[in-house]
Amino acid sequence: MQARPSPDAAPRSIGGRSSTTSSIAELCAAPRFAAHRPRTPRVIVVRSLGLIALFVPLLTAATCRRNQNGQPPRTQQIFLTVSGLLPLNPTQGFYELWLGSPAQPPPAGTQPWDVPQRFVSAATFRVDTLGVMQRLDGARIETLPLPAAWDGGDVARALITYQIVGQESAPHAPGFKLAAGSFVAPGFIQSTELSAEDGEVAPLDLRALAGDVTLATPTTSDPNDELLGAWFFRGEVAAPQPSLALGQPGALPDSLTFQGWLLERSETGAIRQMLPMGRFRSATGVDSDGGGPAAGTVAAPPFPGQDFNTQLPTGIPFLRNPEIMITLEPALDPAPGLPSSLRVLRRGIDARTASHVALAMSNSAQDGLLPHAAITVQR
Repeated sequence: MQARPSPDAAPRSIGGRSSTTSSIAELCAAPRFAAHRPRTPRVIVVRSLGLIALFVPLLTAATCRRNQNGQPPRTQQIFLTVSGLLPLNPTQGFYELWLGSPAQPPPAGTQPWDVPQRFVSAATFRVDTLGVMQRLDGARIETLPLPAAWDGGDVARALITYQIVGQESAPHAPGFKLAAGSFVAPGFIQSTELSAEDGEVAPLDLRALAGDVTLATPTTSDPNDELLGAWFFRGEVAAPQPSLALGQPGALPDSLTFQGWLLERSETGAIRQMLPMGRFRSATGVDSDGGGPAAGTVAAPPFPGQDFNTQLPTGIPFLRNPEIMITLEPALDPAPGLPSSLRVLRRGIDARTASHVALAMSNSAQDGLLPHAAITVQR
């Protein structure tokens, strides 16, 4: 009869692995119920750091399940990268990632964003001037834990929203949507891209938007201050023509509106100063604040725009890295003095820019500058 090894003998090494690992693998491969073997509890002796652990068959089975595929247990986590989001300071709000599950099976032919979803918060964050994600305490984000309350589904959705200050510590619902997308199929690993062009964010063709901006001051009669205003029309002040193409009439939902902005940026791209202009839903007609709070005494033309006569120390071209842009904003804006990241049209201004010249604006959707995210969920 072969002698049984002493319990104090060192573990054998097989193929560079200890006999402990090999024994567990052999045990996993053996039949669970052999007719010629007595059904007595097995005991596996494992040496680790000088300690002896006794595993009864229930724990042995769990060990087998882990080792048969050669992989450690999966960590439930989220990998997220974002771009196109404006930096926010703690007084301006924060961004939030949401994961949704369908509340009910969707009818055939239903658009993903029309399927009612139960959303759970997955992360709150901000971005710095370089676009790097940060936690609300300023720490850099590498990965995110997966919310236990999210169960996915065949048409699961994900959102990135803007939230107002104070909501980070209280229950709340998704705020102003900046990017959205759908997971294509359930599984242990699910990936998708979130876009501002998703129908849940803006149900209109953002790539079709276009327009010009003209530097002029139609609310004053002073010929020397023409660089102190920005207006969305073409031609001379005496006979201006519309310069914006904002989609088909009625395409913009009541929940959204356009707004103009004048920004001054630092060399790193950080916003040093931002002056809001009026809100509007059409290329013609005065906007929400007419000629603006610094306008002169002459009536404003029937177009969106603003004169900054007493708000700026010099003409717009002589500001530091000035930019004129048009954003999409919520009609009921929780932060009316802050531009959203949905910068649909924009135009940089330099010192050579002349007045009374129609300046073509760039389309941010075409240039890939709108909010976008890539997300992978490991379950």
